[in-house]
Amino acid sequence: MNNLLTLPGRHGTLDIHIAVRPAGEVAFQIASARMAGTVVFRPCPLPGQAVPDAVVVRFGDGDSVLADQLTDRPVLDGLRLLGGGVTMLERMDWLATIDPVHRHGGRLTAIPRRSARYLDAVLSVLADQYRAMNPHQLALAAARATANDRLGTLVHTQLLPTARLAATARGELTELHNLAGRLQQLSPLRLAGVPAQCEPAWPQVHPDTVITAVTTVTG
Repeated sequence: MNNLLTLPGRHGTLDIHIAVRPAGEVAFQIASARMAGTVVFRPCPLPGQAVPDAVVVRFGDGDSVLADQLTDRPVLDGLRLLGGGVTMLERMDWLATIDPVHRHGGRLTAIPRRSARYLDAVLSVLADQYRAMNPHQLALAAARATANDRLGTLVHTQLLPTARLAATARGELTELHNLAGRLQQLSPLRLAGVPAQCEPAWPQVHPDTVITAVTTVTG
């Protein structure tokens, strides 16, 4: 799908070819008098999320996790862009979370302010296009495409280790509960009962038992 759009702030026009991919990723191949290349918007699950509500904006295309290994990285005012960022498009300041840089003398360097203003105009237009594509459906597509890998990671790195810790803690609590029961037989302290639905649990001292116990001992 091709579009010719007017950029805000008297920055001219932008020709965009849009490709929506099965995993919810949207690739914008762009061309203008000052900029050409591909910018990708992709739903990005944050920790604790099943369905993502964040978006990663990436300068370049491809599957590489290394930013400088992506293909068709945009060239803006003669500078080949690197980077991007994870953002929430609903935020008013979402553009501030995008960090465009380029290599200068082998070092990563921020792009000039004039170029940054133009890039903000381009990204604003791309975000408008993305919002018009039913972002929730794109997020669901991304969630389904990544669910197997994320589930495996969750089970092996969090769920199983936590379950082992919980089993160990339950064993320790049982031992403490039994010890408290034996000490109960030797102490005037009366421990509050534990409802059946809360078991296994440890004994709890009723707020009045200390006063009652002291009275019993001293009396």
